[in-house]
Amino acid sequence: HRLPRDFDYHRIPSPWIQMNLLKILAILGRGDQASSEGMYEVLADAMKRADTGINVGYAIVYEVVITVTTIYPNTVLLDAAATSISRFIRSDSHNLKYIGIKGLTAIVKDHPSYAADHQMAVIDCLEDPDETLKRKTLDLLFQMT
Repeated sequence: HRLPRDFDYHRIPSPWIQMNLLKILAILGRGDQASSEGMYEVLADAMKRADTGINVGYAIVYEVVITVTTIYPNTVLLDAAATSISRFIRSDSHNLKYIGIKGLTAIVKDHPSYAADHQMAVIDCLEDPDETLKRKTLDLLFQMT
């Protein structure tokens, strides 16, 4: 912690600042291998620390996934992102399923090999009563094919 505890939200230090910094890293690392390689350790650490089981942590993990899919690819980070996303998709929470589908869509866009591992979980989302989730799931299935 470098900031006072006043900036903590549910034991997560400055989550909104972290999410904005992740967006900046995504912009800086897009198409730049050298910059991206300098981010890998930070992104892995941010994903690990934010995975606390609370909503604000899930938001940070989602932003890390989006950043990982934007910068120069790293297999270890993509694997970790896909693992996190699979937990979101398999969740009972409609909100987590939704960000899981959005995150997997971002991964599959440039790395289609990750789609096969999650096909059954994605198809299960089609049976969800939430129409928005069904629509996003159909978009993902279209990209998977």
